[in-house]
Amino acid sequence: MRTVGNWLSKRRQRVCVKGVKFTWEEVCSGVRQGSVLGPLLFLIYINDLEEDVVSKVFKFADDTKLFRQVSDMVDTVGMQEDLDRLVEWADKWQMQFNVSKYEVMHVGKKNPRHSYYMSSNGLKSVEVEKDLGQFIVVSLLLLLLLLLLLLLLLLLLLLLLLLLLFEPII
Repeated sequence: MRTVGNWLSKRRQRVCVKGVKFTWEEVCSGVRQGSVLGPLLFLIYINDLEEDVVSKVFKFADDTKLFRQVSDMVDTVGMQEDLDRLVEWADKWQMQFNVSKYEVMHVGKKNPRHSYYMSSNGLKSVEVEKDLGQFIVVSLLLLLLLLLLLLLLLLLLLLLLLLLLFEPII
């Protein structure tokens, strides 16, 4: 454990921009970027995040997702209680969630589309979410519109390619 403690303490860093090196500064928190040990320590640190949470929790690196079937007001209360538990966990371990990046996706016709909060900040409701390079879409109509837009972009790229290939030589 002393080795890990030494690795995390008494660290210094500096910034270099276009060959200009700035002064060394003490680093009082965080884990070394680009290390193998850093992500492992972070996973150990957040291991108990979902301990008292009823909803399903998925974690990937520093990304956390909360899932729950919500079809009535009892379910919405349960979801809000789980969000409150996450805030309590963060307060206990002196961490902060970047609530401005948090979003709610309401799926299904029976979902009452309740507003949710973390630390008294309202969470933004979205219809489309990009997750690990994949789009998740609530509405089939919205999905069709996105596919149509993608098709139009591909046709435009094809047209530009054809124009470049058959451009008259001067």
